[in-house]
Amino acid sequence: MTRVAASRQGYSRGGAGSAWVPACAGTTGGLLPCGTPSFFTLLPNSLIPIASNIGKEILARRASLSIMTAMGIFSETLPPALALLAGAAGLAIISHNARRANWQRLNAPGAFSAWCCSIILLPFLWHMNIPVAGGAALHLAGMPIFILMFGRRLAMTGISLSVLAYTLAFDARWANIGINLILLAVVPSYVGDAVMRATERFLPHNIFIYLLGNGLFGAMLMLATIGLFSLGAFQALAATAPAGGDAVAYLLLLSWGEALLTGFLLTIFTVYRPEWVLTFDDNVYLHGK
Repeated sequence: MTRVAASRQGYSRGGAGSAWVPACAGTTGGLLPCGTPSFFTLLPNSLIPIASNIGKEILARRASLSIMTAMGIFSETLPPALALLAGAAGLAIISHNARRANWQRLNAPGAFSAWCCSIILLPFLWHMNIPVAGGAALHLAGMPIFILMFGRRLAMTGISLSVLAYTLAFDARWANIGINLILLAVVPSYVGDAVMRATERFLPHNIFIYLLGNGLFGAMLMLATIGLFSLGAFQALAATAPAGGDAVAYLLLLSWGEALLTGFLLTIFTVYRPEWVLTFDDNVYLHGK
């Protein structure tokens, strides 16, 4: 191709060893309009497809941010009646548990600081997510260790504050606050409380049962139940496409990994900071009473 012909067809040439390439959307996959200077015109021919694919992936990921959510439903629009009903139910349950919580237990050395630190860390943990099919996103939950440390009532109140912080910090929809309080605070707290009660009632009373039964297998059960419930709610209310079996498989794999981390952290805190683990009862798990 001659220089004149290339110029007439909208092509340009980079440095030595470069190929004749379109100066606009032809090689960039629609990334840049015609007439815009592009580094694609300076690339060797072998690198142009690679750079173009990278650009397409960046745009695709940026577009997906508009439909990605955490384990709650933060960005999608819900029916007003449903949002109002969920808000009323969530606030009623949380206010009831907050009033009946034993706040005096946070007077233990370092307990209140650990509670506040957990509230601050959860929104950032939820924000580090991985998108899957249908617009949902998987991420570490963080709720099981919170519930195992502080019990149902204190944990529910703390997680509710984390949901409010996430909504404020990451520009989520305030109309969805009710459904998110139910998915992230109410359901996990009651599931975690049921797991701990079952462990104490049906299994032998010793510290290894507490750490393994609650911290590992109990945490896995919590995460799987919470994750499947949240994924089901998201699919029913806000999904852009069916999640499919891959999303469930990824969810269970991530739950197993976080269960191991939860068991590790619970063991460390129980041994070295027992005043932070308010659900551990010496009389039950050390003396077998």
